[in-house]
Amino acid sequence: MSEDGDQGDERFRRMIMDMISEAMKTGKFPGEGNFSITIAGGNLPIDIIPPASMSPDEDDPNAIRDIKPHTEVHKLDDRIIIAADLPGAGEESTAIAVEDDDIIITSLADRVRYSARIKVPPIKKETLKYSIKNGLLEVSASEL
Repeated sequence: MSEDGDQGDERFRRMIMDMISEAMKTGKFPGEGNFSITIAGGNLPIDIIPPASMSPDEDDPNAIRDIKPHTEVHKLDDRIIIAADLPGAGEESTAIAVEDDDIIITSLADRVRYSARIKVPPIKKETLKYSIKNGLLEVSASEL
């Protein structure tokens, strides 16, 4: 790969990292329009996973609360299915990542940031699918 290509890849990676970091800090995706981010494979940069010790400022009505959602993991034939309760969340503000044998869920809804790391058997990352309806997230993937 050329040096220009490497620099372009690095600029793109940095732009995505900055955008996700800003979204995790503020609770809003920067820019206009609605979109969702799905990260399948690779490593989710540790600096964009909200720290468990973050707690809202009690006096700040705009503070974002961090909540670990209720999750359930089921096996149906060769598929792993995860259900997570994310009241108020939508696909446009939800990110799913696969890291080793974990599925990482991060979602933003109003002044709430949901985050969970769920241990699963090895999966075929290319089969990962998710949808949200009425605040219920369903993630599915085929086992290896």
